[in-house]
Amino acid sequence: MSAGGKAARALWTVAAVVLATGGTAAAQTASAPAKHPIELSAGGLLFGQTSFGTRDAEFLGSDGRPLTIFRAESALRPGFGVEAHLGFGLTNSVWAEASGTWARADFRTRVSDDIENVAATVLKEPMSRFSVEGSVLWLFAQHGKTAWFARGGAGWMRELTGQNSLLEDGLVGSIGGGVKYLWKDPARTRFRPVGFRIEGRVSWRARGLSIGPDRLRLTPGAAGSVIFGS
Repeated sequence: MSAGGKAARALWTVAAVVLATGGTAAAQTASAPAKHPIELSAGGLLFGQTSFGTRDAEFLGSDGRPLTIFRAESALRPGFGVEAHLGFGLTNSVWAEASGTWARADFRTRVSDDIENVAATVLKEPMSRFSVEGSVLWLFAQHGKTAWFARGGAGWMRELTGQNSLLEDGLVGSIGGGVKYLWKDPARTRFRPVGFRIEGRVSWRARGLSIGPDRLRLTPGAAGSVIFGS
């Protein structure tokens, strides 16, 4: 075989190897599962008042009719807290989130209409709440770097009074929506700030520390956090 024939044969051999290798790599790339994105969000929240209603302390008079001794109006006052969310992208529009929250507020009872004309008195007791929730976040609209979402979840909470003299566990959850704004591509960072999110929500709680009947109670709230990309 001539030198030219040997060179041509060598070139064809190299080309065949390159094509085979490229085809194998392409097949491996095509079969490799897509990486699910991860986001960590951390920030603060504010929530409104939770009312426990008004109750009257009564005695039965000599004529059998109730006599009001005093009236007590109780509520969990507006408070604040910090929270963090760890989100996992399931699809392009659906995320699963695990959230942890610490919140602080005051139980307040206003005693009035005393039968002995004592001036109205306000009693306060600080309360701390720790909660862990699981939730689903749905991105239903996106325009450029801005995405609108709806979110709902539920979990466990523990509430303690200021001196840790009372402790109760209960259930907590929320439903709401908001907006995410990303100024960087989360996939190109290593847990660095890439955007922020703002949301409004209605939270519910059951059991836990309460005054009066044990029932589901609703509270409005708002939160804002910085997003860190994976």
